[in-house]
Amino acid sequence: MQSHPGGQRRAERQLEGAAGHPNLPPHPLSCPADLYRKVFVFRNDPSDAYVVLRAHLEQPLQNLTVCLRSYTDLTRPHSLFSYATKAQDNEILLFKPKPGEYRVYVGGKFVTFRVPEGHRGWEHVCASWESTTGIAEFWLNGKPWPRKGLQRGYTVGQEGIIMLGQDQDTFGGGFDPYNSFSGELADVYLWDTGLSPDKMRAAYQSLRLPPAVLAWKSLSYEVKGDVVLKPWLREPLRPPQEFLWEKKGHRQPLQRGPDNVLLFPSFNKTLVGTYVCTATGPLGTAVATYDLWIDDLWDQAFVFPQETQDSHVLVTVKPEQPLQNFTVCLRSYTDLTRPHSLFSYATKEQDNEILLFKPKPGEYRVYVGGKFVTFRVPKGVLESEHICVTWESTTGIVGFWLNGKPWPRKGLQRGYTVGQEGVIVLGQDQDTFGGGFEIQESFVGEISSVYMWDRGITTSAVRGLMNNWLDAAPIFGWRNFPYQMVGEVFLKP
Repeated sequence: MQSHPGGQRRAERQLEGAAGHPNLPPHPLSCPADLYRKVFVFRNDPSDAYVVLRAHLEQPLQNLTVCLRSYTDLTRPHSLFSYATKAQDNEILLFKPKPGEYRVYVGGKFVTFRVPEGHRGWEHVCASWESTTGIAEFWLNGKPWPRKGLQRGYTVGQEGIIMLGQDQDTFGGGFDPYNSFSGELADVYLWDTGLSPDKMRAAYQSLRLPPAVLAWKSLSYEVKGDVVLKPWLREPLRPPQEFLWEKKGHRQPLQRGPDNVLLFPSFNKTLVGTYVCTATGPLGTAVATYDLWIDDLWDQAFVFPQETQDSHVLVTVKPEQPLQNFTVCLRSYTDLTRPHSLFSYATKEQDNEILLFKPKPGEYRVYVGGKFVTFRVPKGVLESEHICVTWESTTGIVGFWLNGKPWPRKGLQRGYTVGQEGVIVLGQDQDTFGGGFEIQESFVGEISSVYMWDRGITTSAVRGLMNNWLDAAPIFGWRNFPYQMVGEVFLKP
């Protein structure tokens, strides 16, 4: 990166020792050290200090995950993790231009993730990227943010220099002191693969992790400048000591030990059933129950990584007869502030036969037969939103629920009949039958838990549906979802 907001006080001269090592001349390697419960403290602001991390990549990267913890009161731009090659200085870069915003760079291009401005505590971040789809994931303190698209088909170079605390604007140097880090860094990891959601959470909780290219518990590093290694003052997370996995109907436990993940070497219908995990630790016991189905999207989401003219999900089923009543439910996760379509049902006679549309934050529109009613909701913080909409022809009453809470009902199209021969699309607004999409109304983010019934629904059923618990068979549902992905859409955990 050549400049950032807040860098107007750029130093008049190159930092001593930075300009003179474009490829960091050879020096003795440190033995790998276990830095558990230790931190690097970068004491000065601004600073010319950094830490070089030693890692051996056996081949160029098609996938990657970077995780670390930081603790700082900086409000100016600063670099956390910088991986540069001779061909590209921002090959991989985790950068924080201001409070409440992170940038993830791959191959010189970036996507931005906006997060709540915290209370200046420790922040644990993980960023992953895969070349085949271009999807970039971002996790903050064990919580995923809406995925985005970045550098699909790119390959990260193999011969690189990895640094903490400085942004390399040239290979191994070119530092701007007003992009330097000041504070504490810990728990730095780099994998040459993407991590599952369970492992992302395990990284946040300091649980058992898969082998890594760079690992905090076996780190080869060299300190340059005013950086010191100190004990971690933060109270360490106390993970459970044991996980017990059982299957209902089986007498013998399936697995007992420190691993919180139950793996199946192969999968078949005999594994369908209900599984119980009991976690026991110093603070007590917690129990979680999991239902395993076949042809099930229970823990999956459609990811729309970027705005496009035509990317969408086509639902390959339709009602058996015209609709006098219906219910549509889904969950969405996005940071869009512009208008966007979530669910579009069009017939040849009416393009907005059923449409769930969000014109702006804090407002939903429900269309039936080309007319709509508006439901105004709190703008809130960035969270996934679960919505359900019902409509009945005999009264024209529309019901709307947000995250299990009902809104005041409204009237719309009393006596109308929704046509049977329709096309159902997620992520685009059909302005013609099966098409007529506009990029300015395309969805960017994640959609999951999509259901449709030819009847109404109760508030208790809506609340159960937030966890994919059904009390009646739908026309289609997330537990057995018929779909076709078109364009830049991916199904991800």
